[in-house]
Amino acid sequence: MYPAPLVRPAGDIDLVVSHENFCWAKEILTKANATPITVGIDLKLPGIWEEMPNEDFWGRTEQIDVNDVLVTVLGLEDQLRMLCFHLLKHGATRPVWLGDIASTLESLPGSTDWERCLGSNSLRQNWIVTTLGLSNRILGANLGGLPEVVRIAQVLIWMERAMLKQWGLAAPIKYPVRVELRGSVRNVVPTLLRRWPSPILATIRVRSSFNDVPRLPFQIAAFLMRLVSYALLELPEKIFKHGQYKDD
Repeated sequence: MYPAPLVRPAGDIDLVVSHENFCWAKEILTKANATPITVGIDLKLPGIWEEMPNEDFWGRTEQIDVNDVLVTVLGLEDQLRMLCFHLLKHGATRPVWLGDIASTLESLPGSTDWERCLGSNSLRQNWIVTTLGLSNRILGANLGGLPEVVRIAQVLIWMERAMLKQWGLAAPIKYPVRVELRGSVRNVVPTLLRRWPSPILATIRVRSSFNDVPRLPFQIAAFLMRLVSYALLELPEKIFKHGQYKDD
């Protein structure tokens, strides 16, 4: 989708694999005599794929040629939906994800099925429309020819500021709570506070719309959800496994 090769730095590769082929694909990646793979590969099952654009995306896939190998990829409408969901699920922490959306948006043909792209779910439509509006507001993506619901989308100043603030922060935390604690209960509070959700991430976690309602209640709710999840799932597992916490 980018105008020149190597403009967009490559990261890991996400592969969506059907249930019947999942174990086979995992074996190919992990067997001892396999050719070493130097990039991260994340296998995803459709049923639990958080960014899945639509349940029937398989029937709308396309094929592209990569070094004489036909690779199956999402249809453009599904690709754009997935990119919006991916950016929001991760709290819009990386500028390149908004660049992906802008590049895809400007590569769409005139025959784009916008009903499929936006979907019928009002909440997810709000997420998509708002994100597309931000790609125009921040990166200048062209919204000409898009449906009116996208072109007249409200520009949320707080969301723009939150996104730019995220881009100016240090690299996001990559380790789960149980790894960072490393067996010490003394680090629980600072570890959780470092995970105070941004307004964007909090909105997604509580499954709410982007609007002018203050975000602090959403952030508190999202933080408490994370705290309860840790207390119910990770702490008991750690206690039962080790018997007790070790002191620093």
